[in-house]
Amino acid sequence: MPDDAFDFPSTLSTLAGVPDALRDCYEAAGAGFALTQQAGDALAVHLAEVAALETAHAAAMGAADRAIAERTDTLHGMIARTAIGDAFDAQGVPGKIAPAGLALFLTTHKVEIEPADDGDGHVALIRDGFGLRSVEASVGAWLSSDEGRVYAPTPKFRGEFGAMISALRTRG
Repeated sequence: MPDDAFDFPSTLSTLAGVPDALRDCYEAAGAGFALTQQAGDALAVHLAEVAALETAHAAAMGAADRAIAERTDTLHGMIARTAIGDAFDAQGVPGKIAPAGLALFLTTHKVEIEPADDGDGHVALIRDGFGLRSVEASVGAWLSSDEGRVYAPTPKFRGEFGAMISALRTRG
């Protein structure tokens, strides 16, 4: 048995299981052997040091885990906002009202960030009653809903009908 695997019991009936290098830590006591006072004190100090190191390590790991979680949440928020903003741009949502639409969209939709299929980066997906959907599909559906219709771009009319609508708007 290696010396570092020995657990130093306080009393032993025989020294048979004690490594040769550690036998001087025991002295004869009655029908067996007992840990010497000096070895017992050294063991107590060592165990206290190990416990302190384990506590410090656990605290450091907890702090690191919290920092990683905070940074991950920040990055996921940035990925989600960028993906939704890009979808708003693609749908033609005016830039002046896009931030308000994005904020309202985020209050009613759960965004999940997952690794990209190609393994390069991450993608934002929207979880709804049907499962995971692309941000583009969810934004398009939301802009056609009663809640999102306000943020939808105004349609551009072409031809003679468009000229008539434009004239009505300018008179208005």
